[in-house]
Amino acid sequence: MDQLVAVLPEAWKTRARKIFAGRNFDGVANAEAWRDGEVGVIEVNYGITSAAMIYSVLYCKYYEMVKTLGSDIDFSDDDDETLLMILEEVGDSGFTPILIADRERESWISTRSVYAGHELLRELPSSRAEEDYHNVVRAIEEFVLAHELAHHLLGHTADAYPRAKQNESYLDGVMRKYGIKLPEENLNDDQIQEVKADILAILTMTGALLDETTDARVYRALAGSIIGLTALAHIHDTWVVADNAGETHPDFLTRFSCAAEVITCIAKRIPVGEEGGHPLGFLTQLSGFVSIILNNWLAKHLEGRQPVNVLSLTNWIFERSVEVEKELKQLRLRTD
Repeated sequence: MDQLVAVLPEAWKTRARKIFAGRNFDGVANAEAWRDGEVGVIEVNYGITSAAMIYSVLYCKYYEMVKTLGSDIDFSDDDDETLLMILEEVGDSGFTPILIADRERESWISTRSVYAGHELLRELPSSRAEEDYHNVVRAIEEFVLAHELAHHLLGHTADAYPRAKQNESYLDGVMRKYGIKLPEENLNDDQIQEVKADILAILTMTGALLDETTDARVYRALAGSIIGLTALAHIHDTWVVADNAGETHPDFLTRFSCAAEVITCIAKRIPVGEEGGHPLGFLTQLSGFVSIILNNWLAKHLEGRQPVNVLSLTNWIFERSVEVEKELKQLRLRTD
């Protein structure tokens, strides 16, 4: 919370410092913002942390798979059968844990407590540093905190904050500055509040509210928002919503698209790193992670839809990487 308050506008900090954030032992993956007079409260269920731990493991296994695909596999090899066998073996390491998480989701729903029953949802790849894993967990928790903090600052609680309208006007100004727009979907008032809380959370995490954006902050906001939203959608089965009328939250596709747009608008001002990396490239990698989980769900619900396999994922990532390179050159962020 202290880190989040530090990158808020000065006029917001007094109110933000009066908000108490704590964790309870509820196993449901959820968090809540509420206010009683001058005291604001953010409650983060332990189920959120448990979900963050599980999906950070899934992401680490996916990352190692993508890293192997990009650096250790010779795609110029003429032996197609051997290449396909290697691809399938590499794919098992990244896909299998996701499929296991999908099966265990049924127990999470019945018990309303999120926990890692299978070892593949707990154990990191041997080549992955624990620090990297914990950084992803903390990024997800930070996004959840920032989202609930945004609800307080924008007056979305039952006992609304008196300066909320000024804060929302400030947010609208920052959105215009970066070219960020609200989703075009027909959303109800509650859903618009959720989208604005997502946007403010990402702007806060990246430092964009004060024009103090850094590449490290953008990477952290990307990991926290995209993996966090994916975890919640997978656990609560909120990928798509047929009718928005009675829903308080937008579906995953709406929130993911919005988060990706916010990051993209901010990242257009971020230079390419010394090692050649850029947040738009990281967004491509994360989108591949999302596509595995989402398409597995779609394959169960849409006739004729096939889950993503390692070959189709590889092709998509490579094709999208070429597109990102072109985008970076057009933005004059890359000249080589």
